[in-house]
Amino acid sequence: MKKHKGIAFWLGCLSLLGLLGCGGGNVVLDNPRSESVVFSFDGSEEHTVAAGQSETVSLATGDHQVTVKGNGGSKVAEGTFSVKEGGIVHSGASNYVVWRQLYGLQDDRKSLLNEDWAMIDSTKFFGDFKIHPDSVLYIEQSWNLGLADKLPETQTLYVTNDYKVESKIFRQADLVSTYRALSELSKKQKE
Repeated sequence: MKKHKGIAFWLGCLSLLGLLGCGGGNVVLDNPRSESVVFSFDGSEEHTVAAGQSETVSLATGDHQVTVKGNGGSKVAEGTFSVKEGGIVHSGASNYVVWRQLYGLQDDRKSLLNEDWAMIDSTKFFGDFKIHPDSVLYIEQSWNLGLADKLPETQTLYVTNDYKVESKIFRQADLVSTYRALSELSKKQKE
């Protein structure tokens, strides 16, 4: 009987933590730089993020001030932003791109995607891209796959669905390498 009481106690504690919001977050702090940075929010809350890494934190809905400092405490970026549901705050060293992809059969791609040629990293790419410049430090979430998620090569579609649109956010350099790799894979499959 004691064993069951212990399990119930710990399940209750975990539920309480979930209700308090301690287990999740709504904003990803991303550092594409080659050195660690410190994100400071509203003049007090600080988070150190290592080079090339990300961390998820909780920020209240509403307006925030962010200051990003590099090694030695030098300011590398700052700005204000408003959180609605969540997104990404970054250190200002990379453009970010949201890429929407269609999986499955759909006769009218134009009704689902806004595909066009886009200049990214001095190269033209064709697709449905939304480019966020490095000067915009906060990007409100408009994607369903985050920085750490992989863009699926294929999608399982059910009888009721003949297509699915996935959207993923990338650091610009990661988008370029992913796009080129998928393009090469497509060429090899056609041979």
